[in-house]
Amino acid sequence: MDRWVGKSAIVTGVSSGIGEVIVEKLVCAGVNVLGLARREDRLQALAQRFKGAKGKFHYLKCDLRNEPDILKAFACAEKTFGCLDILVNNAGVFFVASFDAAKTEDYRSIMDINVLAPAICIREALKLMRKHKNDGHIININSVAGHHAVISEVPMNLYPASKFALRAMTDTLKGEIKLKQDKIRITVSFFFFFFFFFFIINNYDIFKGFFFFFFFFSPLKKGIHPGLVKTEILNSFGDKTNELLNKMPYMESKDVADCVIFALSMPRNVQIDELTVTAIAV
Repeated sequence: MDRWVGKSAIVTGVSSGIGEVIVEKLVCAGVNVLGLARREDRLQALAQRFKGAKGKFHYLKCDLRNEPDILKAFACAEKTFGCLDILVNNAGVFFVASFDAAKTEDYRSIMDINVLAPAICIREALKLMRKHKNDGHIININSVAGHHAVISEVPMNLYPASKFALRAMTDTLKGEIKLKQDKIRITVSFFFFFFFFFFIINNYDIFKGFFFFFFFFSPLKKGIHPGLVKTEILNSFGDKTNELLNKMPYMESKDVADCVIFALSMPRNVQIDELTVTAIAV
């Protein structure tokens, strides 16, 4: 990470979980970070926590459904840092609702946060990176739902569609950058996310075979592929979450954040396209 010391980053969805730990890893490595999230109290707590860190932490309350908020964030980054070197599109949402029960506003939130927000962030990041002629790195946090619209007892409505869109967006972006011969690197991370939980719990003996196949023979390409990760968002599933975590090995947010740092740590001539990480029983 030596070449990133004193460089700048924007990370979305930093108020908890993986985003929070990514910020911690970056500032401890000497990267100056602008963290975006909606919960201002969490952002203020992070600012206090990272006082005295090798890198500086700045924050901005930002609703990614609101384009002016995003544009303000990138203007703030340029004013504060002078340029932008790293973008981590980490924020994402998921609503448990079947198609006949989901609300239109839920659909809009999924597409706004999971698709449009990353697209706008990428656009603004590319502008800054090209303006200042720096070789940056864009990391999109995705989901395996971007490859397989798995049918389970947990209704996913538009979530897989949004992740397929993010995957296609990333592939298109890589093509554009290759044609323009930019030095900007792109990494997409595919997460095994929580919408499988209830199905796994109720069919664990059968489903564990799928885990073996997925983790060892998965055809997924391009990205960091974490297995089950324990984050704050799992709390919405109540006691069922603990039941799952008691049955299966899982990773903490820091394990995934370490993989993001690993991707950033590669030499300038190396880009991480695929990295699969899973938890094992110990």
